[in-house]
Amino acid sequence: MLPLTAWPVARLATHRLHPRTATRMLTAVAAVLALCSTLCLALLMVVGAAQLPGQPAPRRLVRPRGAGGAAVSPPG
Repeated sequence: MLPLTAWPVARLATHRLHPRTATRMLTAVAAVLALCSTLCLALLMVVGAAQLPGQPAPRRLVRPRGAGGAAVSPPG
């Protein structure tokens, strides 16, 4: 809903502000909205990925043990 308010705000800004200032203000508002949308999508991706089956939660990661109980070092 918030992006729909940009049109009336832009109309008011053109009457009260210099065109360059109004353009920069609207560009800044658009950048903030884009950043917020990207952050929301990233958070949804993290929450969705955490709910996939077969993906262990970080607190449940256990280093596998080899024969004889010795810890196995990860490859790489």
